[in-house]
Amino acid sequence: MKHLRTSSHERLVRGPQGTTSHRPHASSISTRFFPQSPHKNFFLFSIFLVSVFILSGAPLWAQIEQHPELIGKRVLTNQKGKPVPFENDEAIRDFLSNAEVVAEDVIGSGITKPFRLTLEKDGIRLRSIFRHIQRKEDRIEIEGKIHRYFEDSYKFELAAYKLAEHLGLPHVPPVIPYTYKGIEGSLQIWIELAITDRTRVMDEIPFPSFFNAEHQLQTMKAFDVLIYNFDRNELNYLYDIRWYVWYIDHSRSFKPDSVLPQLDDLTKMRRDVYQKLKNWDKKAINKKLKPHLNRMQLIALHRRQKKILEHVDDLIAQHGEAQVLFDK
Repeated sequence: MKHLRTSSHERLVRGPQGTTSHRPHASSISTRFFPQSPHKNFFLFSIFLVSVFILSGAPLWAQIEQHPELIGKRVLTNQKGKPVPFENDEAIRDFLSNAEVVAEDVIGSGITKPFRLTLEKDGIRLRSIFRHIQRKEDRIEIEGKIHRYFEDSYKFELAAYKLAEHLGLPHVPPVIPYTYKGIEGSLQIWIELAITDRTRVMDEIPFPSFFNAEHQLQTMKAFDVLIYNFDRNELNYLYDIRWYVWYIDHSRSFKPDSVLPQLDDLTKMRRDVYQKLKNWDKKAINKKLKPHLNRMQLIALHRRQKKILEHVDDLIAQHGEAQVLFDK
């Protein structure tokens, strides 16, 4: 295995993104080593584990193979690899809302450049990304395909986060509506010490033997079909050191189109997500998403939900439930 070319995720927004070099890290393990509270145990041993992995000198993405208890843990960290001291997303969103901006970097080039903002509050310093893109086109060609009623909007980042949360898919980083320098946009926590799938492939980093890549990618595919995310590629989903998969870059989603993009690629579905789609509460979802989606976008979303269920039910009828649905 090659040593990982460590960097921040190459692309969290449309267009090029600057990178920042880091050593990869790992954190989280059994709390039995410390007799304090569970939250403090987790935090202290995370720091210890990072130190041990770094001092060992071996590639950390290889060492994770020896620690299956770390796989899939949703843990946000700062730039140094320390878990953020927040118990839930509500606390993270509160930090995003109330922290002071202490540094600013413009990311990439173009007219609507996003900002990477460093935030600080009560001695805690974290990075975030502020998007403010708002673009509409009646007709546009992207990579050889014509898209009608195209919209590229920071609002869809907010809608994607809320819908993923509703479906029990906490893979979209916490994000809030935010105004910066008089500009309305969205502010999302920056995922530190993560790699894109392109980096994984280029650096020949294999998946751990106990990481089910097919199930992870099929779960992401179901979400993408539901929100009409035609722009998912190897640069806009991330693996952190625990192989937790983060879904990023949804500003081109939620087209007012009931057609399902790449539906044939959806061949399996996580059982709990299937149940969420079956128990779809139209009124509750409208209430959550109305601040970010218009009427036509909501109508198209509900139609896609129905078509996805029909598709999965057909797969179950053809192949059997055991071959189509899988547990978390």
